[in-house]
Amino acid sequence: RVFAGVQDLAAQAAPLTTPMRRIAAGNDAAGAAMVRRMALAARVKAASARDFVSFDEAEDLKRVLTTALRAESDGAAEAGQHGVRAGLIRTAVATARDLTARAADKARLVRIEAPPGPALALADRLYGDAGRASEFLRFAPSPHPLFHPAEGRVLSAAPAGSSTSWAPPS
Repeated sequence: RVFAGVQDLAAQAAPLTTPMRRIAAGNDAAGAAMVRRMALAARVKAASARDFVSFDEAEDLKRVLTTALRAESDGAAEAGQHGVRAGLIRTAVATARDLTARAADKARLVRIEAPPGPALALADRLYGDAGRASEFLRFAPSPHPLFHPAEGRVLSAAPAGSSTSWAPPS
C-alpha cells in the first residue's frame, strides 16, 4: 500500500506520439523506479534496527519485504537493469537471513481460548507475571484495556532470558 501512489505515477503518462514524450515517459518511469527503490531501502534499513517481540512479527515483515524486493527485481529485469536486479536479489536474501536469525530465539504466537476476564489475571496464569498483561493485549486486542477477549493470540513462551515459560495445552 505504501507503493500504490508511486506505481500510479508511471500510469499517468501522456500518449507517446512524439520523441520528446517518449523521452519524458522514460524519465517518468526511471523517477518512479528510483522512488520505489529508495522507499524499499528505507524499509529494509528500518527493519534491520527493529526489535521483535515474537517470531511471527519478524516472519511477517520478512515476507512483506522479500516479496516487495523480488517484485522490484522483476521490474528491473524487464527494464534490462540486470545489475540493479542482482543488487535487489542480494538485498532480499540478506534481509531474509537477518530477520530469520534475529527471530530464531523469539517466542511464537499461539491461539488460545479462555473465559473473558481481567487481563492481569490471565497474564499471571499464563506467564506467572501479571505485569505482562499489556503484552497479551498487544496480540489479542480487547474493547476494554483491563479485560481480554475470549480468544486471541499470546506468546508461547517468555522472552529470552526469562525463566518463566508457558505453552497452551494441545
